[in-house]
Amino acid sequence: MSVYNYIAKTYPGLEEPLARELENMGASDVAVLGRAVSFSGTLPFLYEANYRLRTALRILMHLKSGTIFDNGDLYNLVSLVPWEEWFLTSKTIAVDSVVINNSTFSNTVFVSQKVKDAVVDRFREIGGVRPTVDLKEADIRIHVHISGDNCDILLDSTGDSLHRRGYKITHGPAPLSEVLAAGLIYLSGWDQKTPFFDPMCGSGTILAEAAMIALDVPPAKLRNSFCFTNWLSYKPEDFREVKSKAAAYERKHCPEIMGFDIEPKAVHATRANINAIGLAKFVHAREADFFKEDPPFRSGFILTNPPYGVKIVPESLDKLYSDIGQTLKRKYAGYTASIISGYPPGFFKIGMKHDMKISIPNGPIDCSFRKYSIFQGKRADFLDQAAKNEISRSEQ
Repeated sequence: MSVYNYIAKTYPGLEEPLARELENMGASDVAVLGRAVSFSGTLPFLYEANYRLRTALRILMHLKSGTIFDNGDLYNLVSLVPWEEWFLTSKTIAVDSVVINNSTFSNTVFVSQKVKDAVVDRFREIGGVRPTVDLKEADIRIHVHISGDNCDILLDSTGDSLHRRGYKITHGPAPLSEVLAAGLIYLSGWDQKTPFFDPMCGSGTILAEAAMIALDVPPAKLRNSFCFTNWLSYKPEDFREVKSKAAAYERKHCPEIMGFDIEPKAVHATRANINAIGLAKFVHAREADFFKEDPPFRSGFILTNPPYGVKIVPESLDKLYSDIGQTLKRKYAGYTASIISGYPPGFFKIGMKHDMKISIPNGPIDCSFRKYSIFQGKRADFLDQAAKNEISRSEQ
């Protein structure tokens, strides 16, 4: 079976979790790039990657590379690709272009037009029929990446971004991307055994992704379409086998997963979304004030995305983050807490020393993701006991 080269796109900061996902799935030649990870695999593996990767946005198949200096070089390079082997003229097409450090091809709209011309001209020469362009809902999406004098021609296997899982029936004013939520869970180091808690759960994206990870539910289980199903190489029986194998991996038990939110609409949205993915018996959300309620578990893992003052504006951001820190220190000893925020002073107001810090964007907002160990007494005593526990475990 033929092996192809692919590029999985992701958000900045999630390259390493994506690489680990691919390695765990059995991908070959995994290499971390900027906002992407390259890898190799068969076509059935490509189907599986689209179906099971949680931290990928889309997956592109590499078709051809070359050096280009002018419009003619670009046209000729695209013309060399045997497009007729990949799709029929009855399929609609669209071209997406990215240009970096090349003044000759600074206009991406022009690049896309030139590539489209080369594709349809090849079909005209072969049979006189050309495919139709559809910029919104194309069956076939071609990607062109020009960096300096190098040009890569790729085929989009995904279509709509993989963050569109299909379970979000409703969402709040500041929804978190499903891909970002899954990536944060991986970055946090949650062991999928400890009880999981989001004290400001909004529409429940973090809770849904945590449950799907713990139960090994495929993130694309509810998706209805992928671009690779429009390729001539597509074999439905191979995709059915991918889905069957994924279903066999699903677990029937997971740790307790709980969400609080003070807004009734948010809790309603969380329950609706969780129910849509079929996980209502594993995830519980209720209207509650994190600052007034007792912890839901004796110990556990917290991951949350509090307001930054952009779409949700509390009366005082400084007080909000100060209250978060005070509540964690007063009530949540024994927990691990991970927080993403686009309000830098907030972490100072939390008033705890972090164990881990990562810069990561949430859409257009530059955010920081930090992890805290919450303990009683002095931090030095806590770290000393943790080291002794680790030595004890290693000697067992």
